[in-house]
Amino acid sequence: MIVSGKAEIRDVCNFGICLDERIADGVYFAKSINMLEYILANPELLEDKASDKIVIDKSK
Repeated sequence: MIVSGKAEIRDVCNFGICLDERIADGVYFAKSINMLEYILANPELLEDKASDKIVIDKSK
């Protein structure tokens, strides 16, 4: 992976998403992707209870 112009070895995970907009509006998919991005940026959230609500802090 190239980081700041230098080659670095990094762990990488590729995700693929397939969706059918005949079933749901794209807004719901966009919100889900934003939530996934937030959780990956804040992995400590994965230690919370599954019933805990996740609130995206947009100030970061």
